[in-house]
Formats: sequence, structure tokens, C-alpha cells
Amino acid sequence: MNEILFFTAIILNFICVILSYCFFGKTGVYVWIALATVIANIEVVKCVDISGMPLTLGNIAYGNVFFGNGYFK
Repeated sequence: MNEILFFTAIILNFICVILSYCFFGKTGVYVWIALATVIANIEVVKCVDISGMPLTLGNIAYGNVFFGNGYFK
């Protein structure tokens, strides 16, 4: 169950950043970066075990911030 939650969060976060770029351009990515920062701080309390390694869902949203900064500037 944790794996499903983890990979679903990955897919949804990256779809959101790509859709924000498609619909709103660079401004949408900047807004998504701000939202992803807030989402990461909320999701950090949910801990999942993936292959015996404890991870938080906030790591996904935090990584998504770097994805938005690096690829859409």
C-alpha cells in the first residue's frame, strides 16, 4: 500500500508541474514552486516504507521544486 501511495504522489506531482507550464507558462511554474513548498511541508508528516527504507512524501514535492527550477527557466 505504501508503494502505491508513493508512486501515485510522484506521478501526480510531476503531472501538476507540467500542466502548470502548459497552461500558464513560466508564471505557472513559479506559482507551482510556491505551492509545492507548502505541500512538501504538509506531506512531510506522512512516512512510508519503500523497500525497508523510511521516506516521507514531502521529499517528492521538494524534489518537484528542483525539477521546476531546473527545467523551466
